[in-house]
Amino acid sequence: MSVGRMKLVWVRALWPESSAASWPSTARLSSLLRLAVAIAVVASASSRLALAAAPQLEPPSPAVLAEARAIAEAMKLAERGPYSRVLWYCQDGSILPPLAYACVDHGGGRQHAEYSDPRIRLAELGWSVGTVFAALPWDELWDGERRHQRLRELVLERYLVDADDGWVLRRARNVRGRVQIEDEEAAGQKLLERLLSKPAWTAENFLLAREAVRALPHNGGSDRTRTIRRLALEIAERDRGFERTRIRIHSSPGPDDLVATRDWLKGAPARGIAPDLVALGDQLAAELERLYGSDREWQRSLERALTAWPDAAALAALRGIDAGGAPDPATRVARWAAALGAVRDRVSSSDRGAANIRLLDLSLELERRLQIDAFAALGSRASRGELVTLASTLLDAAYGCGLHSGRERDALAAPLLRLGSGGPVPTASYLEAVRGLRRAGPWSLSTVRSVFAEPLVRYIALEPKAGRFTDELLRGSPLLGLAETTTRLAFDADSVSGIAHRVFGETYGGLLGLNPGVATGRLRVVGDGQLADGLELGRDEIVVLPATVSELPPVGGILTLAEGNLLSHVQLLARNLGI
Repeated sequence: MSVGRMKLVWVRALWPESSAASWPSTARLSSLLRLAVAIAVVASASSRLALAAAPQLEPPSPAVLAEARAIAEAMKLAERGPYSRVLWYCQDGSILPPLAYACVDHGGGRQHAEYSDPRIRLAELGWSVGTVFAALPWDELWDGERRHQRLRELVLERYLVDADDGWVLRRARNVRGRVQIEDEEAAGQKLLERLLSKPAWTAENFLLAREAVRALPHNGGSDRTRTIRRLALEIAERDRGFERTRIRIHSSPGPDDLVATRDWLKGAPARGIAPDLVALGDQLAAELERLYGSDREWQRSLERALTAWPDAAALAALRGIDAGGAPDPATRVARWAAALGAVRDRVSSSDRGAANIRLLDLSLELERRLQIDAFAALGSRASRGELVTLASTLLDAAYGCGLHSGRERDALAAPLLRLGSGGPVPTASYLEAVRGLRRAGPWSLSTVRSVFAEPLVRYIALEPKAGRFTDELLRGSPLLGLAETTTRLAFDADSVSGIAHRVFGETYGGLLGLNPGVATGRLRVVGDGQLADGLELGRDEIVVLPATVSELPPVGGILTLAEGNLLSHVQLLARNLGI
């Protein structure tokens, strides 16, 4: 057994289907992540067997955490956040006041904010927040001895800024002179080019490299799907009338989300919706319009990538595909998946940093396109054969996004390929293939946890909202469509095999235990809006939910009346609570 394969087996055995958002105890979390990091270091440097180089991963002590939280909370309220003055930083090393053209006689320079003393102290404690990329040296980013912790941390930091209304930059984002966007993008581009000119490192750390392109500023882009999910959640938390639309956006996104949001906005005046909430709805509608209503951004991204990779048949075949003249959704999904895999293979073997950035930008756009088309393909009454084909295609896409290795993809896809080999299919083979598919989600979860182990420990301790990072990453990936496809195949496989379930002494078909287990407690039916009104629930209660929710206090068990899949909020919530 290779060292890399040992990593997969050991980490998954110790991390079952629990989520990074809420492990049972800090001590257990520390031990599991320490082992994961140690094994990952061995896997990434197996030729040197560098187990001794594994960083010691300890959770913050109560004293450190209390100090760090106090600093972070103060930054959220401070007008300048984690910064003090705005200064000029000249090429010759001079640091000058913010006067016009201050660096002209010093070889030029850049103007940006200076880190405040509290920010410097927070970095000493283990959290380097409010990063100014124009001031980020390569040596700080490229920290191979510590598994590139700063780079991994940057992804979490940027996620919190996007997901938590700026986080520590809540009041500081609009401070004049804090950063110059052109300088930030130029610095981010330079850092990414240097990072992606190392094919051996990129091949070994593809998911991290891809997420770095998502996080670091370089071309004015943003993660639109993540922004859409955040806005939908903010609106639903304040207006329960938007909850059904929020559920659809998070569970089965599609163009109807734009129609539903516009309908909500039309009814907002009659319902007395606050102006600032209407403004959030307008922002959400604008983001949905960009995602579903226009292909101009997609065409620009495609053209940039084709320039970087003009000989790529897999990408050239995509030219001209648009909303008006495209083939059916399932065919488009297959093309997006093939292109995602081709991009991964190309970037992992190329030292052309600038070209690789353009290809990974395209990869992120392909991922968004694929998710839209995957749910469009699922929207029709797909046959068993079509579902099996779609599942195999989405496994290819998960590989292309860095969530599965090639060996993992092959292991999950092999039983599906045998189903399509012709001739009658034994029921046992069908059940085996479908049950194997259910490993795709947990394996992807383990991949994300292994890659971002260190910052997940620190950032979840500092800001619990960081616990959503893993779920958000997977829900924005091909895994969301794969989870829904797997759920439908599981229902069908149970039906074909005659499997039934006994619940409260009655026999039923068509039930699916996505997080199966046994719990005993008082049954509590929760009505719409009760959780938002602060309903208190007990740890020994079995809670019946009329719809999926994204937050819930610890309870004994969950039943949901809404249909879900392996990545729906309520399933992730159950994993988070370990129930």
